[in-house]
Amino acid sequence: MKKTKIFYWIFTILFSLSILAGAFLYFFQHNYAVQNFERLGFPSYLVYPLGTSKVLGIISILQKKSPILKNWAYAGFTLNLALAFLAHFMANDGESFGPIFVLVLMFLSYFFNFKLEKDGEESL
Repeated sequence: MKKTKIFYWIFTILFSLSILAGAFLYFFQHNYAVQNFERLGFPSYLVYPLGTSKVLGIISILQKKSPILKNWAYAGFTLNLALAFLAHFMANDGESFGPIFVLVLMFLSYFFNFKLEKDGEESL
């Protein structure tokens, strides 16, 4: 089980850092984020709520108080990353690999979290 826990934390930390990097870009390089959103056809007023949602989602995944909230955060990130992939793919801007890579990290984190829960262990 120790190996499962190590894999869980490796993939969860890599996933979390990837998501937080995007969220911080939304807050600290707002003009750049707005330009990218508009280029992809999304309204610019979504930048701050999406950044806030990403930070709250990562907090939900890293905490161990509510498994239901954690599962909803994983579901929200799945939707967000799938739509990000489709937006970049449709824009044909060559940036569709990023969301897919983060989605794979997320699925690995979720898989090892599920395995730990199934075995009755906590992630910490």
